[in-house]
Amino acid sequence: MAQLTIKIDNEFKEQAQQAFDEMGLDLDTAIRVFLKQVVRTGEFPFIPQSDKAQAIHQVEQLMQLTTYDTTEDWWQAINGA
Repeated sequence: MAQLTIKIDNEFKEQAQQAFDEMGLDLDTAIRVFLKQVVRTGEFPFIPQSDKAQAIHQVEQLMQLTTYDTTEDWWQAINGA
């Protein structure tokens, strides 16, 4: 079995360990799960987002909202009329 060594900030490591502890995982298992998912799907298992990317995503979601010309149109739509 191979060994993987990475360098991360001590505080970040402690925060990650605490988060995974709350999920019932240790850090080694969590990293193996991540790597297995990448190998299985050939893709990153999530989309990394900066604050800017997250804000853009939220705006894109808002732009997909259904709008109505009148409250009567809205009322008919939610009541399935």
